[in-house]
Amino acid sequence: MGMASFVHTCGWLTHAHIQMVARGAGNKFVVVEKLSETLHVRLEKHRGFHIEALIPSFMKKKKKGDEWGFGQRLKSALELARAVRSCHFELRDNACVLHRDINPNNVGFRPDGTCVLLDFSHAKAMHGYREGENPREMTGGARNEIYQAPEVSLHNPYGAGSDVWSWAVVAWEMLTMSVPYGDVKEEEFLSRVVEGGERLKCEGQKEWPEGLGWMLGRCFEEVAGNRPSIADVVDELEKMHASIG
Repeated sequence: MGMASFVHTCGWLTHAHIQMVARGAGNKFVVVEKLSETLHVRLEKHRGFHIEALIPSFMKKKKKGDEWGFGQRLKSALELARAVRSCHFELRDNACVLHRDINPNNVGFRPDGTCVLLDFSHAKAMHGYREGENPREMTGGARNEIYQAPEVSLHNPYGAGSDVWSWAVVAWEMLTMSVPYGDVKEEEFLSRVVEGGERLKCEGQKEWPEGLGWMLGRCFEEVAGNRPSIADVVDELEKMHASIG
């Protein structure tokens, strides 16, 4: 959708989204707040792919916030889910906005550590859409295939459940610090995951609170209507985060 249409539809975004500081005449461009880093950069850094990992530990100056423990990662997954919930349920004009490109490059962190959702260049506003209604015909195809739902990859009709799937892949990556489908070759992805039903391992994760693996597994249901709404995901994550302090 056009920038003017999107700005009018969203009007405002919650604290869980990147904030618009200013916009140009006719909504031709927007100026947004500065972030400290993207999720992609943070994952590389903490998984040891970053160049700093080559420096001996005794030579490094430890900075505040270098640690990113499980509790913090769960909080980030919750904050991201709240941002998606806002898009689906809390915007003006009775609109549901599908982000359609949730991946680590489109998730960022403010200097205070808050996780936010950004880059709405592929977003789609669906006026009058309600959770659970029939999916709609929209453009599909691979933008970031490992993060998109099978129905999107197959160019089938889809709805809000596709964002739930994408959120779940990103959340799984944060919580496990592993690369999604890291053992699946690019040429095998369609046959093994999209058509073959191979899924990310959600059960048996040692440090996960009870119920987290089951909930994430439901986000990967083949039938989008069987996935939980992002509002239900937020409710469950809030209880889990509270339980681990």
